[in-house]
Amino acid sequence: MILNIKLISDTRKGEEAYKEIMRDIYEGKIIEDIGRGKRAFLRTMNPESIGSEEFYYGKITRFSNLENNKWVNINTREIADMDIENGLYPNRQETDYVFIPQAHRFAVKLSPEFTVKNAQDFFTKAIKNVLRPGEDFAVIIQQSKDVYDEIYRAKSVEKLFISVSYTNSDDIGDAAAEWLDQQLKESNIMVADFSFESEKHDTINLQTTLIKGGLDLAVENGEVEAKIRDERGRAKKIITKNHPERIKSVAPNEDQLKNVIFMEVKQRYRSNDE
Repeated sequence: MILNIKLISDTRKGEEAYKEIMRDIYEGKIIEDIGRGKRAFLRTMNPESIGSEEFYYGKITRFSNLENNKWVNINTREIADMDIENGLYPNRQETDYVFIPQAHRFAVKLSPEFTVKNAQDFFTKAIKNVLRPGEDFAVIIQQSKDVYDEIYRAKSVEKLFISVSYTNSDDIGDAAAEWLDQQLKESNIMVADFSFESEKHDTINLQTTLIKGGLDLAVENGEVEAKIRDERGRAKKIITKNHPERIKSVAPNEDQLKNVIFMEVKQRYRSNDE
């Protein structure tokens, strides 16, 4: 599964900027709380090259955060003191990642131990530590286009919430999405939230420039919540961020998998303007 990590900056952009951000997080040993008593960090980060292009791969790890050193012995019912070496934490859980700076995408190997949502929570906090003055960023889970197709296929759409941020590209490919993207840029708006509700006994028209642009832009640069009625008239709520895109990659061996992921993600999402 994929994270879209977007840097908003007037002073740096492109492949080298994203490499610098990732190196600063790793070399700075930045550790962040990701909820439920867990913290996370980039445990390993290795450079790899294909031709003249470099990317990173490694392990992203979470562990249990020990809030205090108050232990108890359940056998003796006595309070116990533990001499734990500084920096040691229990319950290590991790997965593999590949970071593709050319497309500013962070690919996470599907695992119950470390999810793409864990990675999003980590980077949402970690990147703040390595920004330069005046910079901003967004970390968005790449969503499945199938869930957006379900919204378009609905018999009716009664409510719609769209949250989007602008891209770093000048060529998105979709006219409505390009129009909205340009409006956000010209208005100096990084994130825009839209709420729509249909007239009674009617449906929201998804083909207007504003709404279609928002839906198409949100696939990679936002999220959507929709209250729909499906083809059978049954009510359903759709939250697109709960449907991350999954890319199936096949390689001749485990060592080559990172290279395959790099090539697939770069080809899907690379923009020469970012």
